[in-house]
Parts: sequence; C-alpha cells; structure tokens
Amino acid sequence: RGKSRSPSLGEASSAKAVTISIRAAMTGNALFEISGDPDDRVVDFKRVVQARMGDETALRLFCKGRVLRHWETLAQSGALEDKVVSVVRVPHPRIVTASWDQTARIWALTSGECTTIFCGHQRQLSSAVLSSDGE
Repeated sequence: RGKSRSPSLGEASSAKAVTISIRAAMTGNALFEISGDPDDRVVDFKRVVQARMGDETALRLFCKGRVLRHWETLAQSGALEDKVVSVVRVPHPRIVTASWDQTARIWALTSGECTTIFCGHQRQLSSAVLSSDGE
C-alpha cells in the first residue's frame, strides 16, 4: 500500500516536490506550508503536519471536503490538485467499551491507555456510549 516515509517529506529537496498549504478548516487561515512528493503517503504527511502543529492533539486532514485516507498517496488523495489541505484538531479522542466483567472503560486513542474504569454494575455490560459533550 504505498512506500514508507520519504526522507524528503516536509522539505523541498525532490524534483517532484510540491508545496501544499496547510489551512485551519474552521477559519481558512493559512498555518504553514509543507513540501511533499506525489508518492508520499498521507500517513507520513500527517506526521509532518502533527509535528509542525506542536501538540499531541489528534488531527483530521481534508481536501475538497473529503477526509484524506492514511493509505493513500498525496497524488491519490487529490491534495496535489488544489495544493491546499485543511486540518481539524480533534481534542482528546476517546472510546468507551463495555465488558462482560461488569465494567465500562474509557480509552485514550492516541496512547491506547485506559483512563477511567466504571465499576459496580450488577450485570454484564453489552454497550456503552459517550454523551455528545464527551463526558
């Protein structure tokens, strides 16, 4: 599914390199620019964007209103056509699980760690949902 991380990703060293503008999806404000080759994978491009953003917040990358898939190359994703990628920060990505051991757990998706355990249920749990405000 594509090649591994290009050593030139984020740098304008390749003859095929294209500069892509990274913009905040909510405001449209330009944040910075990154150079990449058409054959670079989106997952590697996203790592460079993440490093430039300077925090551990999960990100979603969009081009023309479509989420960029991590296995795609930049050429396949359509990012090279407009040379603009929008970024959205996804704060504290979490998932909740229910278990037959009578617990519900909240997991941090970025680290894979269990952050909260809800005990004391009288029966096995078959489902759990986070509320729309994430609490």
